[in-house]
Amino acid sequence: MSIIPPRKIERIKKKVIPHLKKALDYLNRNSLRKSEHELIIATRNLKKEKTRPPEILHDFAALYNNLGVKHLEKKNVEKAFGLFSKSLKLKIECEPGNIPAVEGTFKNMFSTALLCCKFDYLSNTIKLLLKKYSNEQNFRNYLETCLKTTVGVQSNEPGIFISNMRLVSPDSSRGIDDFVYFPKAFEDIEVTLRSQLILSDHTTVNCCFTISTKNLKANIPVPYEVDSWKKERPPHLESKIKNSTPNLVIFLSENEHIPRNTVKVRDKSGKSIEFDFKIVFTEFFVPDSYPRFGHMFGDPPEIPYCKSFKYFRGRAGSLEWEMKAGEEYRIELDVKNYETPPSTNSQFNMRIGILTPFKRVRLGRSHLRHTNKIVIETIQQKRIKYFEDRDRPGGILFSAEPNSISEKQFFNGLAPRPDADKNLYDITPESDIVFDDYSIFGLSFHYKVLPERLLISTFEWEQPIPTAFSHLLMDERFDFPPLCQYFIINNSKKEVMLTITTEIEGYTNKQEDSKTILPYSTERINHTPLFKRGIIALRETCVANLKMRAITKNETIVLKTRKIDLLAFDTMIWEILNPLTRENFSLHNFVVVWVTPHDRAVENITSIAKEIHQSRTLQGYPDNLPLHEIQKSTDLQCKAIFQALRSIGISYVDSSISFGWLKPYAFQRIKLPFTTIETKAANCIDSTVLFASLLENIGIQSIIILIPGHALVGWRPYSDSKAIALLETTQIAFVNFDTATKCGRETLNKALEDAKKTANKPDLTIEDAVRMGYIRFVDVAHMREKKIFPQLT
Repeated sequence: MSIIPPRKIERIKKKVIPHLKKALDYLNRNSLRKSEHELIIATRNLKKEKTRPPEILHDFAALYNNLGVKHLEKKNVEKAFGLFSKSLKLKIECEPGNIPAVEGTFKNMFSTALLCCKFDYLSNTIKLLLKKYSNEQNFRNYLETCLKTTVGVQSNEPGIFISNMRLVSPDSSRGIDDFVYFPKAFEDIEVTLRSQLILSDHTTVNCCFTISTKNLKANIPVPYEVDSWKKERPPHLESKIKNSTPNLVIFLSENEHIPRNTVKVRDKSGKSIEFDFKIVFTEFFVPDSYPRFGHMFGDPPEIPYCKSFKYFRGRAGSLEWEMKAGEEYRIELDVKNYETPPSTNSQFNMRIGILTPFKRVRLGRSHLRHTNKIVIETIQQKRIKYFEDRDRPGGILFSAEPNSISEKQFFNGLAPRPDADKNLYDITPESDIVFDDYSIFGLSFHYKVLPERLLISTFEWEQPIPTAFSHLLMDERFDFPPLCQYFIINNSKKEVMLTITTEIEGYTNKQEDSKTILPYSTERINHTPLFKRGIIALRETCVANLKMRAITKNETIVLKTRKIDLLAFDTMIWEILNPLTRENFSLHNFVVVWVTPHDRAVENITSIAKEIHQSRTLQGYPDNLPLHEIQKSTDLQCKAIFQALRSIGISYVDSSISFGWLKPYAFQRIKLPFTTIETKAANCIDSTVLFASLLENIGIQSIIILIPGHALVGWRPYSDSKAIALLETTQIAFVNFDTATKCGRETLNKALEDAKKTANKPDLTIEDAVRMGYIRFVDVAHMREKKIFPQLT
């Protein structure tokens, strides 16, 4: 660069600097028009001199940059882009070695270029900078990432996410500027959508939607986790962001509304999440492949490089909140129906549509419930298609009757399944369906309201009752479904005094409740009558009468008797079906009911074992001894019990058993320990609960191990030990104690190998097998802490 004489520099400054100072002064006072006017005069004067002193060019570059920032704040994106471009050129010319200054202006130009779609110019600028700054490795890495961003946007396949001062991609993370761009992640992330709907009265549907996302790999951008972009919207980008999709959209018919005070968003732990909610009547525009929604009043919003899109027009409630990957969100709201009822038969229609911003949506378990005063006539569950042409004549609004729309407009194969009581509908798809395009999932149901009266429906157990632990059925801690559940609806103007009684004739005491049912209210009463103590004498499965009665002052509302199976007292059932949730409920832990440490016959065997033991005493875990001495003492006591059982002639009887791996129910006869001692014959589960009873009697912590088709007993060598010793009780009559313990370990190892083959996981551990249900450990001491004790005999 040629040296400019000082006198000439002074002359140029006198002509240019005053105008630059005025431009800066007007800029500080937000008078952009006057500031730009002075900047034009300064630029014209500089051109006349045909020389460009670097220190003056630096002032021009700073002023161009600051003007660009002001225009960006006022949403003048095109103007800001031009000013940032001029500033960048001047900084490269006058101070090429000042990388931070060049980078700062480039960041501003980069974000505005993306906003106004100057992709070609941006690409050329980045390539020029890469060539000029080839030796600056850090700056080069940043520029290469920006170039990848630009190419990704142009090709409609972005692999990055830009938001609120962060640029995130699989191979770098670098600040650029405030800007929002929806990534292809919306096409790659799969969400599960579940719904629970309750038609509580003829005008209100209580909706609960659950949205959960999978934990994602590190190389997949997570749109909602980058710097809370939905909450901290830069003012100059508000117009862009408001055209981005909400997290959830609920489409409504013209007669429907969502009251603001009913809307709640919670995470999996139940913590309330801040959200934005609004009701709009608008058009939603969805590109065919570009992962970004738009909605606005009137013309379509600007969707860069979207060659074609579909749209949907309708009234909707939209929710926005900050979503995190791997989290589950519960959205609760009420949909109110203000439709005027028809003059005949009180018939109503309701329609709800659900839209998420994600392309891959899996429909999870969903239910629709209604009260007894409502009768569901029809339910339609459809995936609603978009129209290709928004100007198509006769475009169908969401409020259109479902049967007036051609079946071709809907996805077929989603059929609701009514439950036994006709009040609960399972509206989960028959097959595991994942929608792989942007679509609205629609629900429509037609119903009528019954006349005013008292209505009662009942749920009863659908499987035999395990009488061995019937004393635990009423304990709410164990989450047993009630034996009988009454749903009561007083659909009248008067309160009703209702008396409900339930009993199993001849086997239980009578359970009775009297309750006042208020007008237009709903009640639920659970009944599980207590079995009489004589139930222990039930030795065979039998059929009994479950009698239910509900009476008011003037009449009997319910008088119902149904047959129910009672299992013999020595019969175990490993799983039951909850009639309300339709899910299996495991009962494996209740096998400890058969462990009776204080039975007289068990204490007699303990006395024999004491005589066999070398010290003639069984003290459980001795105090104040080293661990290896405690383990040795425990081992000798277990050996004495083993020999005592062998001395009375306990023998193994081979009989088929099942521990709950057979569906729908798996029953098992298990002898109580006194019966095993009396008959001197036992299969694996009989001898296992007997040995566990003897161990608990002397204070040793026992474990019952259940594997497919077999059972083992184990114990902790010392109190609360993580390791356990195992014993094959079927070998008591045939081998010595040491061989039986060795057989127990081998049996468990074989069960683990079988589990590995079944699960097709060669590296499966014991802990994994227990967690997945291939092997079950029932800790007797832990179950006692949960108050699971034997039936009184």
